[in-house]
Amino acid sequence: MAEKFVLRIWTDGSHIKGTDRMGYGALARYADVSAELSCRVRGEGFSNPTLELMAACHAVRLLLEKEEALVRKFSSVEVRADYIGVEKYANGGWCAARASTKTPAFRNAALRWDRAVQQLRRLLPCKVMWIKGHSGEAGNERADALARCVTEIDTFGILFE
Repeated sequence: MAEKFVLRIWTDGSHIKGTDRMGYGALARYADVSAELSCRVRGEGFSNPTLELMAACHAVRLLLEKEEALVRKFSSVEVRADYIGVEKYANGGWCAARASTKTPAFRNAALRWDRAVQQLRRLLPCKVMWIKGHSGEAGNERADALARCVTEIDTFGILFE
């Protein structure tokens, strides 16, 4: 039987105040393999917490698209985010159904994240944790850089090669 790996994912969102520059990023890593995701977001109503939730949700949805390979290759998934809401909504500390309705984009992101992590947990053990931002953790620093990146990147496919 092939060796299974723990897949670690760092996610981050970025809205540079006073500008229309918004986006989110994710870094996924196991063994010596790394994959990156960077998405620009256009429009209004996207707060930094909204972008943080969108990053985690998008990364997990990319994994779920490869369900069979995901289960075959990985023993578990660990999501690390510097926005506490990613951890709280995933682990039941906060209820996504009660997320603020003042900003529909935020509520939608919280609900989508809740559904995505529940779906992932039906396939594999998944640990979601808060980490201190800008504290020198390499994975978080890279996710932050990807969130601020002006280029769209999606190399998550290499996780399953």
